Amino acid sequence: MITCLFFATAIITYFAYQNSKLKLLSPTFWSSGMFMSFSFIYASTIFAMKSDISFVTLLVILGFLIITASGEYLANRIRHGKNCKDFNALGDGINCSGIISIQKWKIIILTILFLVVAIDRFRNLTSLVSTNVNSISSLMKMMSAARIAFVKSNRSLELSNTLFNQIIYVCEITTYIVIFIFTYNWINYKVRKYYLLIPLIPDLIIRFISTSRTSFILLLVAVIISYFYILLKRRKIKPIHISSKLIIGVCLFVVVFLAYGRVRNEAQSIPIINYVQMYTCSSIYGLNDFLTNGWDENPYFGFNTMKNIYSLLGISHDTVKTWGKMVVFSKNNYHANLYTSLEAPIRDFGIFGCMLIRFIASFIAIKIILDFTKKKLGQASFYVYLYFVIVLIYCYFYSATGDVFADYFLNPKLMIRYLIYGWFLIKFYLRPKLVNIGR
Repeated sequence: MITCLFFATAIITYFAYQNSKLKLLSPTFWSSGMFMSFSFIYASTIFAMKSDISFVTLLVILGFLIITASGEYLANRIRHGKNCKDFNALGDGINCSGIISIQKWKIIILTILFLVVAIDRFRNLTSLVSTNVNSISSLMKMMSAARIAFVKSNRSLELSNTLFNQIIYVCEITTYIVIFIFTYNWINYKVRKYYLLIPLIPDLIIRFISTSRTSFILLLVAVIISYFYILLKRRKIKPIHISSKLIIGVCLFVVVFLAYGRVRNEAQSIPIINYVQMYTCSSIYGLNDFLTNGWDENPYFGFNTMKNIYSLLGISHDTVKTWGKMVVFSKNNYHANLYTSLEAPIRDFGIFGCMLIRFIASFIAIKIILDFTKKKLGQASFYVYLYFVIVLIYCYFYSATGDVFADYFLNPKLMIRYLIYGWFLIKFYLRPKLVNIGR
């Protein structure tokens, strides 16, 4: 069955690219592409897996991918009619009237502020786990201990005061903006303004201190989306034209990502095959285990996905969701967290209810992305949209591993915070401008 899943998802991925006007910005392309990649790893290493997946699991995964594609197609059809497959119908290409510029002093001031926050969080982290950091080895042990403390607290640990916590959101938004601007200037004009990348230093430190490697995946998605958006608007995305430097960078990221987890978690004793499975196809096995063995009744409606909605409404419950259970996925009895994009929403809304939600989510996502492609670079709203598009694509990119839709789009406080901070940051401080290359 896992081989059937691989070929089926490969077909869906191919048709998503060929028939979506958004090409490599298509949610269907990324979600089916990741399931294709993980099912390939599963099929290639099935000798080390506990078992194959069931026919029901195959149907559920394909059903959700087809539903996602249907929502995307309908949104494209409503917006562009018969041109819904023609990426040239997106409108005007990028207005290459000059490089995008932000005054250097503004970048430096923000970087200093972000560094202060990063140092404060690091000091608080070392105090939390009572560890003296005097070598790389002790640093990794500290991060491992911090991660365990973070998990046991159900992700409730605070490493900064209220003000510094808000600055972290500004730091994240700034990072995505400067990545896009740097990429835009580089691709269109071969201009490399490296000072734009200075805010990445404190941002990377803050992401590292968070102990969550998924934040680095979000950063990678920001780079990929910026690159592909520019190619899309320059009409150079069909046939696919991907920089060798981008490919090398992505491969290097994957190696470092896995190596860091292996060192931090003291997982050197785990065979490399099982370790790769742990962070890829174990989520597919976890979904299969979940669908095969069934699930318990929720204590209340939306137990797994709607805690932030209840918090906004001032509704509290005695029972709260804790960290996901562990599932043995390999014949060597290695286990992994049950991360899958489908487990939490299926528990809350059932298979058919979850399919309806995914259809609506896909429809809305395409509307947002299409609106983004119509924005002009000089508009403040362009950069606000940029953040939301990056997060949307990240949700689909990560969909074969875990469900993060609820973490963002069922968290109104978080979305409003990013919207307000992003708008004020662009409109009243950074104020990026198009500047003629000769000036």
